Amino acid sequence: MQKIRILSRHDVQTALPMADAIKAMRESFTWLYQQRAQLPPRTEMTIKDANADVLMMPVYIPDYQQMGLKIANVFRENPAQNLPLIQGLMLLINTQNGQAEAIMDSTYLTAMRTAAGSALATDVLANPDAQTLAIFGTGANAITHLEALCLVRDINKVYIFGRSLAKAQAFVQAQQAHCSALLEATDDLAALAEASIVCTTTSASAPLFDADYIQPGTHISAIGTYKPHLREIPGKLVAKSKIVVDYREACMKEAGDILIPLQEGLIDEQDVLAELGEVLATGLTIRKSAQDITFYKSVGVGTQDLTAAHYILQKANELSLGTLLTL
Repeated sequence: MQKIRILSRHDVQTALPMADAIKAMRESFTWLYQQRAQLPPRTEMTIKDANADVLMMPVYIPDYQQMGLKIANVFRENPAQNLPLIQGLMLLINTQNGQAEAIMDSTYLTAMRTAAGSALATDVLANPDAQTLAIFGTGANAITHLEALCLVRDINKVYIFGRSLAKAQAFVQAQQAHCSALLEATDDLAALAEASIVCTTTSASAPLFDADYIQPGTHISAIGTYKPHLREIPGKLVAKSKIVVDYREACMKEAGDILIPLQEGLIDEQDVLAELGEVLATGLTIRKSAQDITFYKSVGVGTQDLTAAHYILQKANELSLGTLLTL
């Protein structure tokens, strides 16, 4: 008989607070760089009638003696119906005996591990005295990035850009009580001149702003798009930046923020300086000057999901979270 622990979003959030998630992602990216994980390409199935994609992401980390399979559903019409853009489930399997160990909600897990990765990148790439943040997007990823980035820098002000000013204002109203920094909703891109960190969490198909809005010394994290024809950041800005990616192999196939400037001749492959795991494992210095613009591009990596799920299950077993089913 198999015993499987079923974990809700609340269980996942309880088991792995953001500060712990950031520590876990350091391990995850380091092991990815050191090739201590088996990471097949993710499979994508498009559901045209629903304007949706279903992503299936398998991964195996021998050190955990576990494999994972995440199914992520990206339904682009959902926000208009007050439903999450991204939903899904994570399955954990014990690789010593092949038995399933856990099934957990991956909606929050995905937003959490993505933000924790961005926080790590920000910590090693942004100027130490960065205090003003701009976030594009008002969904789940925007919420988790607000929390995570405020843990790695002493942020005192955050500009929120939404699809509309009303959405940005609603975000501020909902999140201000949970954040010590002052949140300000705006649709004035001139506010970017004050931002020392910019984070984009949208499903945009074209750049969200012009390169000239970004000042020297800014750090940018772009996590919202994962297809070759989509991008959030203008190519001119990418060309001016020191570029780090979450996983080179995936980004060179999927990341429009990288691929489109490549196709336009604005950058070369050599301009992608490193993976985040390499920076973390070797101490490689990317920012050479306080005036450098740094750019972190993430399309999401299965090792992040498995590492997060591994630690979530450990804590869930310790605290008896969720429901234990015997099959």
